[in-house]
Amino acid sequence: MKIIASLFLYLYCITINAQGKILTPEEAKKIFDNAKLNEVMTLTFFENEEGNKEFYAFCASKSPGEIIITGNDAFKIKGIKEVEIQSCGMFQLNDSNLSPEKIEALHKTIIKKYKSGVPFTKLIEEYAADKSSGQENFIFEISGMNEHYKHAFNLHVNDEIFGLYIPDVTNAIVLKNSPPEKIKAVIVEQAVFK
Repeated sequence: MKIIASLFLYLYCITINAQGKILTPEEAKKIFDNAKLNEVMTLTFFENEEGNKEFYAFCASKSPGEIIITGNDAFKIKGIKEVEIQSCGMFQLNDSNLSPEKIEALHKTIIKKYKSGVPFTKLIEEYAADKSSGQENFIFEISGMNEHYKHAFNLHVNDEIFGLYIPDVTNAIVLKNSPPEKIKAVIVEQAVFK
């Protein structure tokens, strides 16, 4: 999901919106200075993340506090830091009206298919509740992961597929792609003005 959102943001950022008034740097600074918590979104872009390499390099070349204006969006560079990330394949399952026993059986069926050679992308096509949000390569910043997810990832080894069911939180199939790794990330704030 983060990769899809990041890619959309990147494509949006490089396409200048020609309609309406363009923000001046002073106006953008006022927006950030006076914004309420829900009016500014903090985004993280990882170094070498597919689909975001150019945007990462562009933002990383800017100084903290610098503001970038693209159409009706303003981005404020917060800085670069080293973060620990986890890569995995993941897709959500539809768990409405399924008992925990049926969910466990479904997880076992999907895992068995994967181990028999069915590609992860085919499992997404067949089982994902929302096929557009399932991916082979999600990247999570470990410090931002839910404690349930961190615990589940710690229980499994690299290249292992597993079902993750946490009532009222998630019902997913996860493929742990690699061990956690440290990578540089650029942190930006985004504000939208109309």
